[in-house]
Amino acid sequence: MIICEGGKQSTDIEKTVSLVRKSVVLDLIELSAEVREIDEIILMTNYLDLAEAARKLGVMISLDDENTAFHFGERLCRLINELGIQNVIYFGGGSAPLINREDLTRMALALKEKKNVVISNNFVSSDFMAFSPAAAINKVQLPDMDNTLAHLLHKQAGLRQELLDSGLSTNYDIDTLIDVMVLGVQHRTGSRTRRTIRKLDFDFAKLEKVKKVLVDPEAEVLIYGRINPPTVSYATRNARCRLRILMEERGMRALGRQDRGEVSSLLGLLVQKQSLEEFFSFLPGVCEGAFLDTRVLFAHLKMDVNKCDRFNSDLGNIDKIDNDFVREFTAYAEKSRIPIICGGNTLVNGGLWALLDAANLERLDESSDENIHRIVVEMGSPICGINLDTVVNYLGIKIKVVAISDAYSTRIDPPLKQEIQPGQVLYILGSKRDVNAFVEYVSDLAPLPVMSAGMRI
Repeated sequence: MIICEGGKQSTDIEKTVSLVRKSVVLDLIELSAEVREIDEIILMTNYLDLAEAARKLGVMISLDDENTAFHFGERLCRLINELGIQNVIYFGGGSAPLINREDLTRMALALKEKKNVVISNNFVSSDFMAFSPAAAINKVQLPDMDNTLAHLLHKQAGLRQELLDSGLSTNYDIDTLIDVMVLGVQHRTGSRTRRTIRKLDFDFAKLEKVKKVLVDPEAEVLIYGRINPPTVSYATRNARCRLRILMEERGMRALGRQDRGEVSSLLGLLVQKQSLEEFFSFLPGVCEGAFLDTRVLFAHLKMDVNKCDRFNSDLGNIDKIDNDFVREFTAYAEKSRIPIICGGNTLVNGGLWALLDAANLERLDESSDENIHRIVVEMGSPICGINLDTVVNYLGIKIKVVAISDAYSTRIDPPLKQEIQPGQVLYILGSKRDVNAFVEYVSDLAPLPVMSAGMRI
């Protein structure tokens, strides 16, 4: 595994993001060390403090000179060739703060079993990937950023491209402080990262408010920007609110559309056709909460908004924004009577996923013990490997499984065909007698009884 994290930060916001990303890297290193299929972990960085902390965890350090120009593709290619690496798993430093051991194991096993393949979390703009042979990097036009590498390995080096199963763990990375703030209200965050965020002076009130809107059956939420299909699928299954989804300009950076000035947005056109006051007066009439990928809007308006202004806009720091339009846009968003969350690609994908997952878990945990009961499925339980239909209709215990939570996400009203796996948490409804009977059965290590003809499965 090669992890790349570095850069230069000139503003307080950039330094804060960097601080959290360093914690994410150390959490990832500790988690990866538990995966026996990963032979070695290498950290490529120009941060001396991160290098020292990682070295104590047994990681090989490839240190960069912060005064030397950095080119991602050239640097990674040189490292692979110098060390003679055959199979490589690559992670950008902040690319997977919610990754889990199961995904890491699957990636490593895939490289041991398959050849001429690149496995990534996104076909067009990847945050992390695994590929074999590693020498295939010598056959591509080396990119200056990591997002396009998986696509190039497929198109130019001829590697077969495969996509990781989409989930919360594969859909979240850190680019801005709003991404950091979302991690602050997500219980799956790594221990180092969680401690770092807790020490920061953040106001989570707006995020807490929009979380409640997501699980309100009477509410409607607008999601706008570079939303990917798995996020749409997850949101439509698990949000209790009604959704207005406008998907635009996916891959605008990786495909070069932003650089060529080709970004075109329906919502951007709406902003152009009226004043910002009219636009923000219109929004509360169609939704009770909104997630806006403002990078698409800015690109449509042909605005080259600097990182500092983008970050301050996400946080609602109006007085710290230099760009007149962005400052006015942010001021209207902040004083709106509905929660409007602004950010980038991560916000409307992993961010939405993470907030919805947290909201559903909190809703279940806050339920009365007399209504919803929480049951952890242990290894060896007789219900491991069977589907919910068998549990609900065959065991003769009158319960309803209203949700299943695992390392990836929380699923409300799971389908009856879903198999139950060790480590999952079942949230069930039923009478005290039936719940007690089910708990007793779940904890029993005896095998399932033999089915007779006519039993419903």
